[in-house]
Amino acid sequence: MALNPYTQFFRSVRDVGIDEESRIVIKSNPMHDQITHNALTESQVAAIWIDDEDLSEPPRHDIAIYANYGTSHRILHYYGCYDPLQYPLLFTFGETRWHRRIYRVSSNPRRSPDPPTFPINEVLIQTAEDLLDNEEQVAGTSESKKKVSCREYYCYRLLIRPTNSSILLRSGQLLQHYAAGQTRGGNIGTCFILPASFIGCDRDFRRRYLCSMTVVQRYGKPDIFLTITRNPRWPEIERELSPFEESHNRPDLLSRIFRSKLIKLKKDICVRKIFDNVAGYVYVVEFQKRGLPHAHFLIILDSDSKIRTPVQYDEFVSAELPDAVENPHLFSAVVRHMIHGPCGEDNPTNSCMKNVHCKNHYPREFADTTTYGRNSYPMYWRWRTGFRVTVRGSQLNNRWVVPYNPFLLAKYDCHLNVEICSTIKAVKYMYKYVYKGHDRVSFAVTDPRERSSFDEITAYQSARWISPPESAWRIFGFQMNEIHPNVVPLQTLLYNQLPEFYVWHNRRKDKFWTRREKGFALGRLVYANPSEGERYYLRLLLSRIHGPKSFEDLRSVNGVLCGSFRESAYKHGLLEADNSIEHCLEEATRYQMPSAFRRLFATLLIYCEPKNPRLMWDKYYDSLLEDYAYNFPTQQHKLLQIFVAYLNQWERVPIPLILAI
Repeated sequence: MALNPYTQFFRSVRDVGIDEESRIVIKSNPMHDQITHNALTESQVAAIWIDDEDLSEPPRHDIAIYANYGTSHRILHYYGCYDPLQYPLLFTFGETRWHRRIYRVSSNPRRSPDPPTFPINEVLIQTAEDLLDNEEQVAGTSESKKKVSCREYYCYRLLIRPTNSSILLRSGQLLQHYAAGQTRGGNIGTCFILPASFIGCDRDFRRRYLCSMTVVQRYGKPDIFLTITRNPRWPEIERELSPFEESHNRPDLLSRIFRSKLIKLKKDICVRKIFDNVAGYVYVVEFQKRGLPHAHFLIILDSDSKIRTPVQYDEFVSAELPDAVENPHLFSAVVRHMIHGPCGEDNPTNSCMKNVHCKNHYPREFADTTTYGRNSYPMYWRWRTGFRVTVRGSQLNNRWVVPYNPFLLAKYDCHLNVEICSTIKAVKYMYKYVYKGHDRVSFAVTDPRERSSFDEITAYQSARWISPPESAWRIFGFQMNEIHPNVVPLQTLLYNQLPEFYVWHNRRKDKFWTRREKGFALGRLVYANPSEGERYYLRLLLSRIHGPKSFEDLRSVNGVLCGSFRESAYKHGLLEADNSIEHCLEEATRYQMPSAFRRLFATLLIYCEPKNPRLMWDKYYDSLLEDYAYNFPTQQHKLLQIFVAYLNQWERVPIPLILAI
């Protein structure tokens, strides 16, 4: 550290009085959703990001430094010395890194993307006010567009170049620490809101889930559920590693290779049509604590290419060990990547075990033929051949093979699970699983010397777990998810067919629609609840009345302008019968989860006064109790008995009872 010029001015961390006894404790809580709050099984460096919905103060990314002579300085994230001060082990010479005055080569050839050396004294003598005066006054100006952003700069630095031996790419485990969470125990709880425009946040996943269900409404249920997981031993990765370098210490390389494989896989599915003609698909890239980064695909085939019979299932999916003599390459790939477990009695502590049973239902039963599954994946053939292979110290047979596509597995040489899902009824659960969101963790900053006063309930915070590959993926600006065809959410209530024929231009000064000349897109009307009043009735009119040219036309009935959209809907006859209510419920069954669907049902009972609520209950019974029928059959039965008893005498029905279910 003697080569770092900052060391002669500033005190080290141990001089500031940081308590070395403090530590971060990660808690496993079974009350949390175990899909996202799963246990830690791998040793890795990661960031903990608190993103609760509490905006007590604006977020700050600056750091405080302390000089030898007693004064302190606040270094903002856009100062040229921020990175060498924050990460002194990566920038041992104190060289200046990204700052706000790096211009793109294309806009000014005399400037280089590599920033000039920034003298240390110049940083110290400039005040924060002086630097802020130099910034653009209006965000998004043409001047700011000429500059290199922080993400773009480090994307440039993380690329491999033969003539540039970057210390970032030769830092071992240090390269894993791209971002940091809260480091001061007293500041835990200070957080900020992630808008839906932040790719990968909960609001973004919710929006994409609804857009995906729009594709389902147009083209039908998905036919194939495919999961591809990165293989750290791909030859493209190993040949780029230096001697004695480990692949997990190069998240930049792992992310770039995995993305290239995803691009090739999409080409095989959509262009080469290995599953026949594709009408639509969605995929989401996930980075989890347990296991390796992977991507989930839900693929919808067109009407002439649907996979409908068990004979067709066998053309695309296999769940057996292949012949080791006839196809040694495929046999080797299956043994390496597609054998589950061992779990159960052979390994009761395996991560898949839940209540002494494998949650993935392995080992599966032998079967002579492939048969339909009952609202589940098919039961693929698994012959009792007597042949076994040694995997992780256990002798396993066909019962442990994860379903796969032979062509894709042989080509990509990684864990690549392919399942036929065309017979599954509750497809929204599959999309909900794909868009389940980020891995999370419960943690607290504790002092072992004060255990007596430690409050577990209030101290533990729920936070996002950000792994090194995800950091690299975001720095490179790679896609986290994709929907095809594109779906345009119509925040302003319009006809949902509009994006199929017109394109919205969202410019700073002019915003307008133009005729679509290329590509294809679906429109999605934003959801409106009956409790929202006029907005709900406007959406009802738009979905049933065709041809009006303005909102006044929608409020006009036989040439008479109505005072409200509700009055117009009533005069159009949309409220006289229960048709509008059933239309609302029918739409909600396609994308609403059962708990939300029950709330909607109760709202309709309150605000729309249906003539025959018992008939509505009988018609949408399966959708209302979809989750209870699977998880709590006994409790469901008791609640139904009470509810139906009240329902027969409608004037006495307590609405909270529906919400309690």
